[in-house]
Amino acid sequence: MDHRDGMDYRAVGEYLEIDPPKKLVFTFKMPQFSELEDTITVELKEISAGCEMTFTQLIHVAPEENWTKADMEKALGEYHDESEHGWNLMFMGLKELVETGSISYKG
Repeated sequence: MDHRDGMDYRAVGEYLEIDPPKKLVFTFKMPQFSELEDTITVELKEISAGCEMTFTQLIHVAPEENWTKADMEKALGEYHDESEHGWNLMFMGLKELVETGSISYKG
């Protein structure tokens, strides 16, 4: 649960694959927006400076009635951009927490 801007944002999902310390696959949805589930894959690879993370989100968007292919592509693009922004904020917060022990961003 995330509470910001006077709204509650709830994310739910289910783990599909757990392969420590290499891979984590899970479903992700925010039921207040859609019942469609995305699939998230997180892959970790050891490198000399620590580890490298590859993050992939298989996005699903429910088309509205009478949507054209262009409408669908536009919706997927918008959802991609919004998701990328949200995940980047979370990753920046995680980085800050690991490096400093606290998070300055409060949403």
